[in-house]
Amino acid sequence: MKSQQVNPLLILILALGVFGIITTEMGIVGVLPQVAHKFGISAAQAGWLVSIFALVVAIAGPFLTLLASGINRKIILLAAVLMFAISNVVYAYATTFDTMLIFRIIPALFHPVFFSVALVTSAQLVPAEKSSQAVAKVFTGVTAGFAFGVPLTSYLAERLSLEIAFLFGAMVSVVALIGIWIWLPSMPVKEKMSYGKATRYSAQTWIMAECCRSHFYIRRHVLRIQLFRRVSWTGHPNERIMDQCHADCLWCRHDHRKFGVWTVSA
Repeated sequence: MKSQQVNPLLILILALGVFGIITTEMGIVGVLPQVAHKFGISAAQAGWLVSIFALVVAIAGPFLTLLASGINRKIILLAAVLMFAISNVVYAYATTFDTMLIFRIIPALFHPVFFSVALVTSAQLVPAEKSSQAVAKVFTGVTAGFAFGVPLTSYLAERLSLEIAFLFGAMVSVVALIGIWIWLPSMPVKEKMSYGKATRYSAQTWIMAECCRSHFYIRRHVLRIQLFRRVSWTGHPNERIMDQCHADCLWCRHDHRKFGVWTVSA
């Protein structure tokens, strides 16, 4: 693979794919109030869009990564970004909350697979002495997603519409899909990862669980900011604050119960 001529933009495309996945995964946090309003549900119910994604990633991640270890890496990357693009389009035009919830589960299955394959692929596309730099460049997609993708999603939902915000995530994934399709050569796997080797990577479950815990905290703080931002011009302050406190209590119990299970499974 390293002997073949590789487009230098391919590493950037992989980073863009990571950016799109983080934007899809965490961008929902900033638009939960709009989602709750659209479907006429409570903030706690809308929060399931965050928790179900985190739950699937933490539990299914190691096993799906193992199952995908024998599949052509180009196919995996294409399938993952395609699913994220489709899911964002579904978010934009979903008419029921259940539909949106289902399409939070499906891309969550591809989330850990894309990350692991993208990082391994980036290392194999360059000479050995530059592999760490390539991996670091791809991983900047995570930082960019949190720094720009998530707030931009919130901004688009606030200034334009919720549909535009989700279509932005879909557009990013489509660009990454095209770049991978054109520039990434076929990368068949010669040897599938053994179960013994896979167990050494099971620690990622704990890392993912801790990341998911922070997702819950971020969600609650964002909702609290949205609450006090809007309480000055609509609704009764005491009523809104009590509703938010009740939702926080429910999520606190849910948080500790779920992460107790994840810690044991790790």
